[in-house]
Amino acid sequence: MKSLHKPEVWQKVLDESQEKPVILLKHSNSCPVSSDAHDKVKKLERQGAIKESMYILIVQNAREISDLVEDDLGVTHETPQVLVIRDGEAIYHKSHDDIDADELADEVIAAR
Repeated sequence: MKSLHKPEVWQKVLDESQEKPVILLKHSNSCPVSSDAHDKVKKLERQGAIKESMYILIVQNAREISDLVEDDLGVTHETPQVLVIRDGEAIYHKSHDDIDADELADEVIAAR
């Protein structure tokens, strides 16, 4: 996963989403539920189930970027939270225990 930690990287995510779906995981280093969500998304990446770009935003290090994501996409901030972004819009988002790796993979495939 690539790190989302600067406004220019966020702009790159939005630009990239014009061509293909992009996955964003908002993660908290201090939350066990977030750790579980991170493991689920990393597993998809390791398995090669998703070829699309994946970004991780660690909220403790980049809260201002998280706020920017919330403002630009109109999706209320939660942690953990996974979003699929396509054409500059959040077409799918889940948080906490609702994050499901298989469902995420299906949503990404459908957005191709």
